[in-house]
Amino acid sequence: MRVRAPAGRTRLSAAACAILAALAAGPAAGGQDAPPVLEHRDAEELLGGSVFSMDGTEVGEVSSVALKPDGTVSEIRITVGRLLGVGEKVVIVPLGTYMLVRGAIILELSPSQVRQLPSAAPGAPG
Repeated sequence: MRVRAPAGRTRLSAAACAILAALAAGPAAGGQDAPPVLEHRDAEELLGGSVFSMDGTEVGEVSSVALKPDGTVSEIRITVGRLLGVGEKVVIVPLGTYMLVRGAIILELSPSQVRQLPSAAPGAPG
């Protein structure tokens, strides 16, 4: 099952960004070893949510979340490089390099590592 983001975008306050950056910098911020399990409505709440790099920089937004029948996340796609629509691409977040925090995703990747992720092929989730 794939859930797609609506056209709108979720914005977080500066305080929320600071909290997310602190969480990402902390020793317990390691990526999740196993994919998270979400209910359909929780996956929908992620759509359009902010994606932050390990230094707290917002690097994109969640464009789709694919779930297996048991609710295990099989794939998260994010839109990155959104500067006036130029250079925008959709990438798949590598398993084990992210954590979910209250409607946002924190990556264990730097902004440059995120930019270097290959574009996702359009079509069915993995």
